[in-house]
Amino acid sequence: AMISIVSHEYNEAITDWDGAWLDSAGYEIGDECAYVYGNPVGGSLSSGTAYNQVINGDHYFTQDEFSNFDFANGIGDFVSPNYPTTQVPGCVQHPTASSPPVVTSISPTSGPASGGTVVTISGENLSGASAVDFGTSAATAVSCTQTSCSATSPAGTGTVNVTVTTPDGTSATSSSDEFTYVPRPVVSKLSPDRGPTGGGTVVTITGKYLSQVTAVHFGSHLGKIDDRVSSTEIKVTAPAGSGTVYVTVHTAGGTSATSSADKYTYVPRPVVSKLSPDKGPTGGGTVVTITGKYLSQVTAVHFGSHLGKIDDRVSSTEIKVTAPAGSGTVYVTVHTAGGTSAAASSDKYTYVPRPVVSKLSPDRGPTGGGTVVTITGKYLSQVTAVHFGSHLGKIDDRVSSTEIKVTAPSGSGTVYVTVTSSGGTSAAASADRYFYD
Repeated sequence: AMISIVSHEYNEAITDWDGAWLDSAGYEIGDECAYVYGNPVGGSLSSGTAYNQVINGDHYFTQDEFSNFDFANGIGDFVSPNYPTTQVPGCVQHPTASSPPVVTSISPTSGPASGGTVVTISGENLSGASAVDFGTSAATAVSCTQTSCSATSPAGTGTVNVTVTTPDGTSATSSSDEFTYVPRPVVSKLSPDRGPTGGGTVVTITGKYLSQVTAVHFGSHLGKIDDRVSSTEIKVTAPAGSGTVYVTVHTAGGTSATSSADKYTYVPRPVVSKLSPDKGPTGGGTVVTITGKYLSQVTAVHFGSHLGKIDDRVSSTEIKVTAPAGSGTVYVTVHTAGGTSAAASSDKYTYVPRPVVSKLSPDRGPTGGGTVVTITGKYLSQVTAVHFGSHLGKIDDRVSSTEIKVTAPSGSGTVYVTVTSSGGTSAAASADRYFYD
């Protein structure tokens, strides 16, 4: 800005005379100064009369501050007795100082390569901007005040300087006006691609342009960013959810497009409602049918702390598993991506020791059968069958875990009496021989 020697006002200058600027008395409207034609009265070279100049085709001149009343009474440095109806050569003029625009900061400093980011440009001398450029491309929706501009970024790539152009020139470039175009992020893989409805699964997302991630959504739910490993990998904790959803990554470059590669499936927690059979020998080997819900994606089945062998994923409500060796009564738990089934009475499995026969009383009887034999031993309460050789006896009473009563079938010779339970079949020994007389 410039201050006239003969005035204490900044850039008190107006262009070629226009009658609309004057009131009915011929005085200038809206300012305390006068428009003067012809040679100045009372002026001198030192007071600016030598600064006659034409700028952009318009005549500019210096004005001294004084009132319309003063002008009417001939008071002031630049006084002319009359307003001419046409401009007279040699009118007092003064150039307006050049004030080029200056950009001090921009916000935000990055946006998608497709453009469309509304950027606020801060600085000085920005009013009257004729253009805002991002590199060599013009911005749209430009609106400026003296200290601020709003502009929408065009499409672009890389890092460019944002410049503002006014009648006084174009802003100089610096690191303060750099704007970076960020490519749209790409998701190419999720690992794992499924997890429990309650959330909590740490998912590794692989793709491109991921280092500046600001948010990750699982469907409409926000995940927790754990680690920005690199531009091609991030780790995110899945929120709670249900069904199959798209995982989208958000950066300054925009939001990743959806595809089959970014599908994440919420798996309900498995439920065990029944075991059949619910008991077996301590040595394992029993094929157990597990009935329940959400079982088709089973990854493991435990009998207590021991891992069973999955034989068949029959359906979402049934699987077949071979029991491992074990002891006592344990909970059978099913594991899927949806979590682990809750322990309940319906999933209890009892390991039954192999029965032992230590004595028969009596140990002989007629070939026609009918003798009630008391069998003494261990682990006899869950007996399911008693054989005299190859012939099936009749279980009369399961007295206790150490005693049962059985009616001998018909037979001949000397045979072994074997007791069968869910724990297996007793071993043949001299103590369990029965003699047919």
